[in-house]
Amino acid sequence: MLKYCRLIATLFLLFTGPAFAQVTDFSSIPKSDLDKLLKNGQPAELGYSHFPLLGEYRDMHIFTINDSVFGAVPFRLFIPQAYDPSVPTPLVLLLHGAVGASHFSDAMGQHKATEADDDPFIGKLCKTGNIIIMPYGDATKKFSWVVNEWRPGDNLTFKTLLNIINEVKRSVNIDDNKVFAMGHSDGSDGAFALDIYNPTPFAGFLCYNSMLTNLAVDDIYLRNTVNKPLYAVHSDKDDIRPIEQARVIIKLLDSLKTNFKYKEYYGYQHFDKHLDLDYPNALKFIDSTRRNPYAKTLFWETASHLYSSCNWLVINNWDLTLNAAPWHKPYNTGSYYKNTKTWKSYPYYRINPSAAITGTYNNNTFEISTSRVTAFEVLISPQMVDITKEVKIIVNGKTAFAGKVKVDGNFFKKQFAKTHDRMAVWVAAVPVKVVYQ
Repeated sequence: MLKYCRLIATLFLLFTGPAFAQVTDFSSIPKSDLDKLLKNGQPAELGYSHFPLLGEYRDMHIFTINDSVFGAVPFRLFIPQAYDPSVPTPLVLLLHGAVGASHFSDAMGQHKATEADDDPFIGKLCKTGNIIIMPYGDATKKFSWVVNEWRPGDNLTFKTLLNIINEVKRSVNIDDNKVFAMGHSDGSDGAFALDIYNPTPFAGFLCYNSMLTNLAVDDIYLRNTVNKPLYAVHSDKDDIRPIEQARVIIKLLDSLKTNFKYKEYYGYQHFDKHLDLDYPNALKFIDSTRRNPYAKTLFWETASHLYSSCNWLVINNWDLTLNAAPWHKPYNTGSYYKNTKTWKSYPYYRINPSAAITGTYNNNTFEISTSRVTAFEVLISPQMVDITKEVKIIVNGKTAFAGKVKVDGNFFKKQFAKTHDRMAVWVAAVPVKVVYQ
């Protein structure tokens, strides 16, 4: 425990050491012309470059966005000097550790904007040519990606993290298919939670020395990890997050056929040199991984309207009193107690009942299976179906919809306004109600 306290204190000093001299409201910086073009009915223009130069905002700066829940949320934004606004650029959402020792007020200090030494990865990532977003956590304001301070309700932190990304996309030419969440320690738990709760905007997730959970939650539905690639690293001398627990979870992810890579380092502790040693592998993962927003197969499990969708499947309603389908099962492990180095039968995850949906599409036909879901939507893109032909949706073996889908320009505009995602283009939604016998 003493070693843990020292680690937290060290990270606290690193993170709260003099901060940047100026904090800017992000709404004041120049925006792209995409919103204007969209209002003029030019969706094809979304593929072109209409982004500002942002010359005075290159390198590291601190901005805030005004959030309806958390108020002014500060975040670091790094834009490389070589950034070309005509070229889509990858983005890394880097979540820092030691969230319990972090506060929004840490952003209001007094040191140069070029210093970025508080996280084991941010200094290196700023040399890659990618865009980096690094928010400040603040548990006192319930803005935490490692603990659900909103219990027993949903953690609203993750929605705000996506809002930050979406706001940055209004000014910076981000490659929508190259957006990653990454972190160490508490930061890695936040990245893992995004994989479970909000994977749609991301290409993949990088988790270093993670607990592979969030604290005080009851909705870690592990099978949701099948939708996006995951890169996980752990070290065997970690006395804060024991590797024994990580190993059984990784084995469980393997049984679920999650697309993941996992690497262990021997002889290293929680915050150690293995982070430097493995960093080239992180770059390889980022360079080689690209999102497909139109994945042929999806699975989604939820009991929250805040976390109700993945790519082209949206769960609108459910009835948890119904029997679960045979393929809809909870997944859990025992708990490893590091103080006694023993396993207990007490479940590692607290898991509430949920609803689930799985689907595939091919040749204008969607085949969907549901469990406790009573209403859902299928989002339609010309990249997935031939909209000049009939679309068929088969639910639990029965045809629920058959007909042509009309392109809805207003629907497209609303979707883009929410996400500023130019690569996931949805032109209509087909609502489906499910009746169980």
